[in-house]
Amino acid sequence: YLKGEPTAQFLQPGLRKSGEYSEETARIIDEEVRKIIDKQYEVALDILKDKQGLLKKAAQVLLQKEKISGSELEEIIASDRQSS
Repeated sequence: YLKGEPTAQFLQPGLRKSGEYSEETARIIDEEVRKIIDKQYEVALDILKDKQGLLKKAAQVLLQKEKISGSELEEIIASDRQSS
């Protein structure tokens, strides 16, 4: 259930409206979500930096031919692995 989404009260006897929580709890949730997003953004950047050479090779093929086959991409990946 999403915050503030109406639900049938008989499905949750004894509880207040579904999704009700304090502003402090909402703030804590927002902070934790932001931490997760920021961390995964850094992970994605690290992967892109690590694979920058491979991405440039694939981009060059795409600039020349406008498309790339799966086997061509596999060759680029294999050559990148051998040079690493």
